Amino acid sequence: MASPPPVIEYAVFFTLAAVLIVLVGEYLAWVYRDQANSDHELPRLLAGLQRLDSVFTPIENGIYRLSGIKPRQEMTWKGQVKAVLVFNAFIWVLLYFVLYFQNVLPMNFVDVAGQSWDLAFHTASSFTSNTNQQHYSGENLSVFTHTFGIGIAMFLTPATGLALMPAFARAFNNDENPRLGNFYENVVRGLVRFLLPFAFVIALILMAEGSVQTITSGQLTVETFTMGVQNIRIGPHAGIEAIKMFGTNGGGINGANAATAFENPTPLSNLVLTLAMPVGTFCAIYAWGAWVGNRGHGIALVAAFFVIYAALTGVAVVGETGPNVAMEVQENGLTVDQTVGNMESKETRFGPTASAIWGLSTTGTTNGGVNSMHNSWTALGAFSLLFAFATNNISNGVGTGLLNVL
Repeated sequence: MASPPPVIEYAVFFTLAAVLIVLVGEYLAWVYRDQANSDHELPRLLAGLQRLDSVFTPIENGIYRLSGIKPRQEMTWKGQVKAVLVFNAFIWVLLYFVLYFQNVLPMNFVDVAGQSWDLAFHTASSFTSNTNQQHYSGENLSVFTHTFGIGIAMFLTPATGLALMPAFARAFNNDENPRLGNFYENVVRGLVRFLLPFAFVIALILMAEGSVQTITSGQLTVETFTMGVQNIRIGPHAGIEAIKMFGTNGGGINGANAATAFENPTPLSNLVLTLAMPVGTFCAIYAWGAWVGNRGHGIALVAAFFVIYAALTGVAVVGETGPNVAMEVQENGLTVDQTVGNMESKETRFGPTASAIWGLSTTGTTNGGVNSMHNSWTALGAFSLLFAFATNNISNGVGTGLLNVL
C-alpha cells in the first residue's frame, strides 16, 4: 500500500500532536494541582478522569507506607535539591551494580558478560542523567538488566523532572512561603498517575501491532532464506519502547533501535511512538500555564516552540522526500530510482516522511531513539537535525524541558 502524500502525513501528525498536547497537558495539570498550589479543574471533556483518584490514591498510600515517605512533610528549595541528589544517587548505584554483575544475576538466558567497571560507570551515569548515550549495543544486556536496571531508570529519571515542575510552579505562586511541597510525593504521583498509565497503554498498542514482549527468553533462533540459522536477541521490547519514547529516554534493546520490527513493527506503532515524544514533553509546558493560573502563558510557550518544531520538521520532510544527489548517478552509469525520496538508511514500512518526522521529534525532545540512520540523510534534512541538536531548546525532556525554558 502506497504511503499518503508527504503534506497529508505531515498535517495529520501535527494536528494529532497539537490535540493530544492540550488533552494530556490538562490531565498533567490536574495530577499536580495540589502540589503546584493550583486550583486547576479538568475541562468537561476530561471530567470523568477524576474517578481515577479512587484507583490511584490507595496505590500511592501503599507506596508511602512501604517506603516511609511522608507526603505532607514539605521541603524548602534546599530540601528539594538534597532529595534530588539522594534519589539520583540511588538510581546510579542500583544501575551500576545491575550492569556490573549482570552475568551472575537471574534472567541471563544467553550468558552475556557483566559490563566492565568503566563501561558500567558510563552507562549508569548516562541513564541516570537521562542522557541515554550507549557505548554498547543493546543486545549485550540481559533481560534482567533491561527490565530491572535500564527499565527502572527509564521511569525514575523522567519522574525526577516531573517532580520538580510543581515545586517550581509553587515557587511562583507561594509569594514568600519557602515550602515547595515534597519531592518524593511528586515522584510517586508522576509515576503512578502519569508515566506508568501512559506507558502501559502505549505498550499494549505495540504488542497488538506485533512488538515482542517477553521476560522468559533472551534469544530467538530462526532459519533464514539466505543466512542459515540466525540468533536474534529478544526481551521486553514493547514495555521498554513505550517508556523509552514517552519518557524521552533513548537507548533500546536492539542496536538498530526502533528501525527493527521487534520494537516498532508497523506504521501505526511508528505513529504512536512518534507522537509520544512531543506529547510527553510539550504537555508539561502547557500544564505550567494552568499551575500559575493563566492557561495563556502555557499556550504561548507551547506555540512558540511548536512552531519551531513544525518548521524544522517541514524542512526535514522536504529534504528527505527529495532525491539524494550523491546517489543520482553511480560509477557504472546506472541511475537509482528516487521517486519516493531518499530511502537510504530508511525502513520501507515507514518511508522518508515518517522517518523525517521521527528524526526531528527525537532530536527536539532530546530523546535519541531512531527509526532511520541519520548519517545517511540528505544535507537539507541533516541541517534540521543539527539545528535542533545545537540549539537544544525545542521542548527538551519530560519536565526538564519546562525548567530549561523558564
